[in-house]
Amino acid sequence: MGEAERFFRENLFLKGPYGMMPIGTTASVARLTRDDLVRFHRRYVHPLNVKVAIFGDVETAEAERLARRYLGAFRGQGAFRPPRQALEPPLIDSRTALKVSRKQGAVVFIGAHGLAVNDVNDRATVAVIDTILSGYGYPRGWLHAALRGAGLVYVVHAYNQPGVGRPGAFIAYARCQPARVKDVSRIMLENVRRIAISGASADEIATAKTLIVTSERLWKQKNESEATVAALNELFGVGHAYDRMFLQRVRRVTNVDIKRVARKYFRHYVLTVTAPDAKIADGVRPKPRIVGLDGR
Repeated sequence: MGEAERFFRENLFLKGPYGMMPIGTTASVARLTRDDLVRFHRRYVHPLNVKVAIFGDVETAEAERLARRYLGAFRGQGAFRPPRQALEPPLIDSRTALKVSRKQGAVVFIGAHGLAVNDVNDRATVAVIDTILSGYGYPRGWLHAALRGAGLVYVVHAYNQPGVGRPGAFIAYARCQPARVKDVSRIMLENVRRIAISGASADEIATAKTLIVTSERLWKQKNESEATVAALNELFGVGHAYDRMFLQRVRRVTNVDIKRVARKYFRHYVLTVTAPDAKIADGVRPKPRIVGLDGR
């Protein structure tokens, strides 16, 4: 999966950080020096780039005292400057690519440029779309019924990955036998188009909302989860109360919203296949760019 996801990201994001894998590459890691790590730490570990969230059975005054005690001397080196990211060119047409791999199975990735974290209203609608297509926390939905139900894939899933300060992506992937790639990619695209054209039934939307609310409440039973989410939401600029508002927005999503948002973000796509034989590309449309074992 790692090889397939790397290939997909390189093709969906032509510029900027989201086309890269967080773990880096053998070459990039090998080039790192101690000075690189020191510069990175000085630039980003800065009070203006840090949020502290404290949850649990603790008095506010005591929490503040401890924070001042352990973090009060925290000083940055110079002014904090957020990283400057290259602008991603818009996806004005669909494109496909196939990479020949030594692995025997095949992986299909389909994605489109998506939302930024501060697109709060559309994020709620995309969450409902995601749940209808492939579940929310637990596998289910149209893609599972159409692909797993027919025995065409080993696994299939979709997820929303909003970007920070820039659009992220909505992504779906499936693992299958190489001979199934054409059918699997076709069915995945058909279901994405279906939700953009027709939306979903009232029962499907209601079930999706219930799943989202239940999953979110289950996940946030621990103080650790609450603190993590609150700190990240503050850091990303949507506020610590975002998740409570998120569930309210989810409850208000309508079929009109679903069709509008799906048509807005799913107009064009990038489809990549990682498989052991280039002949698998036959019949995949648009015709894929082929990348051999040597990366060319």
